[in-house]
Parts: sequence; C-alpha cells; structure tokens
Amino acid sequence: MRRAAAKLAQFTEQSALAADHLSSASQAIASGTSQQVASLEETSAALNELTAHTKRSFASAQNIQNLVGRVKSVVDGGDRHMEAMNGAIRQIGDSAQQVRRIVKTIEEIAFQTNILALNAAVEAARAKPEPASAWSPTR
Repeated sequence: MRRAAAKLAQFTEQSALAADHLSSASQAIASGTSQQVASLEETSAALNELTAHTKRSFASAQNIQNLVGRVKSVVDGGDRHMEAMNGAIRQIGDSAQQVRRIVKTIEEIAFQTNILALNAAVEAARAKPEPASAWSPTR
C-alpha cells in the first residue's frame, strides 16, 4: 500500500504540476486573446473611421462633380455670348466701313460741288459788265 500511496502521491504531484502548467498556459492564452480582442477592436474602430472618411470624400467628390458641371455650363454659355459678341463686333466693323465709304463719297460730292460753285462764280463775274466809272484803258 505504501508503494501505491507513493505512486499515487507522485501521480498527484505530477498532476498538480501539469495543472499549474495548464493554468499558466491558459492564462497566457487568455492574456493573448484579450490583447487580440483589443487589437481587433482598435482595427474595427479604425475601419469605421476610414469608412466614414471615405463616405465624406465620396460626397465631396460628388459635390465637386456637380460644381464642375455648373462651371462647364456657365463657360459654355460664356462661349456662346463671346461668339455672338464677336459677330456683333464684325457687323459693327462692316457697318463702320460702309459709313466711311458713304462719308468719303459725300465729301467728294461736296468738294466737286464747291469747285462747280467756284467755277460758276468765276463765270458769273466774267459775264458781268463793268460799270462806266470803273477803270478804263483810255484814261
């Protein structure tokens, strides 16, 4: 019985030692698991933050796209107005050229009329008889 008791004591001692090792290993695993859970929670929080940031970025990109569309619309309208204004400026230039030609023609007519009037005055002066009291070659 002593042998059996000694073996039983030895077995109990080994079991206690194995239980201590098992307990230490379980605590280490529990500690590692807790650290992994904390790390996963941090990762999850970071992913949630990243998701929120991505959503805000997407909304900003959509707003920018809408603004770009509006700006393009305004620029296209400005282009149309510039084309119309350039056409109007060309028409004004053409009209000014026509007015210059008309004014030149009027000035030429006026000049010719003045020459004709001067010639007519000279001819009228030549045709007019001199008065008797005027100078005469016999005196």
